[in-house]
Amino acid sequence: MSETDKAKGADLCRECEAKVFEKDGSQREEMARPADSAGKKKEIWWVVSVGSLLGFTGIGFLTCFLLPRSESDWFGIRYLLVIGGAGLVGCLLCVIFAIISLNRREKRSLWAVGAAFPSSLILMVCFTFAMNQHAKQENYQNWATSYKNYKQEIIANPEIVLSEHWATTADATKETAFRESFGDPAVYYDLRLLKRIYNEVPRMREYVFLHPACDREFIEEHFDEAFKRAEKVNYTMLASMMKNPNTPIELVEKVASSKGMVMGAVEPARYALQKRKGGNEDGQ
Repeated sequence: MSETDKAKGADLCRECEAKVFEKDGSQREEMARPADSAGKKKEIWWVVSVGSLLGFTGIGFLTCFLLPRSESDWFGIRYLLVIGGAGLVGCLLCVIFAIISLNRREKRSLWAVGAAFPSSLILMVCFTFAMNQHAKQENYQNWATSYKNYKQEIIANPEIVLSEHWATTADATKETAFRESFGDPAVYYDLRLLKRIYNEVPRMREYVFLHPACDREFIEEHFDEAFKRAEKVNYTMLASMMKNPNTPIELVEKVASSKGMVMGAVEPARYALQKRKGGNEDGQ
């Protein structure tokens, strides 16, 4: 092979290599362009984050505008619930999409973060409030169960309040059940037991006279004490007597017409007097 042929072969090889490199370069550019355009198209999560917050809040206001008016809803509770519910949904979606935007490292993800920060605070406040309400409801249910059980114990055996020293218990629920048992007609206290409670448990004296087992003589015996106590210390005992149907009507009239007596005792006396006179007129 001559030197000329060798030179021509070398030129052909260089031309082939140049064409190959040119072809590879164009292919790489074509592959890179769609990737760049796809990356730009995917930067939408920050828009979705901000838009979800504004959109659902707007939907809440629009729904309220379209709702029919209600005269019974003085404070607009329905509207507040609609706006609040839609706003909470918007806050939740805003936070979720903001996290996605940050995870994808979008250039404008700070817009999503700016909307998600107050949204997350609102969600935390609502969640804390809901948890507190749930805890209160659970505590009330536990209290109501204990209260009912204590009441059933008293109904089954009224003597238990003295035999087990309920008045000195540290259990506030048990003490409440004991105190309110005097106004419960299902609890059968006899006069003997009520007198024992009056003498042995001074802190319950104010409520003993609520029970209908207290007869006229027992009430008359302690009326002056209750009247003086109402003028100086506490009117609860006198008010309990006024609510008892066995209290003599002349004593009720005395309290009802008393000018210096506190209204806490006068009002039940007037109510009892009106009720008795109304019952007598109906009977006639």
